Amino acid sequence: MMKSYPKDQKDKVMKKLMELSSQEDIPIGAFSQLAKEEGIPKATIYLWSHNLKVEKQKQAIEKNSTASTWSSQAKFQAVLATSSMSELQLGEYLRSNRILKEELDNWRVACQKANDMGAEKVSDLKISRYIAFSRAELCTSGHYPESNKCWSGSLCELFRLLQRA
Repeated sequence: MMKSYPKDQKDKVMKKLMELSSQEDIPIGAFSQLAKEEGIPKATIYLWSHNLKVEKQKQAIEKNSTASTWSSQAKFQAVLATSSMSELQLGEYLRSNRILKEELDNWRVACQKANDMGAEKVSDLKISRYIAFSRAELCTSGHYPESNKCWSGSLCELFRLLQRA
């Protein structure tokens, strides 16, 4: 089992590793020296360095991915199109469209959660629908905010309050 290190120590080492990896030629023995200074095994330093490189590559791919600029509708279409594909077909689709598997998985989760609304949002939606209905009914009843007519009824009163807000 791998030993865990305090977050501040790991962050400090990761910062040094980023500085080292930004250099064109990493000095010989730099990782060994860092391991000795921090009291961390060389293997752990190499592993963290490797993980850092992998993460940088992943970010570069995502940045250059054409999928990062796709619209919501296009992402939904991709999720829909790939839902019944075999692994082989899926791999081919992802490569040809320059999509990462993780991106597609994130889109799938977003699509699955698209209709999940909290109670607050549902309440706001109900109020918005009521206001829209009220305004439509007021317009058809001939009462307009520009007129100084006496407004009667609760819908008219609601509309007057909305006009002040």
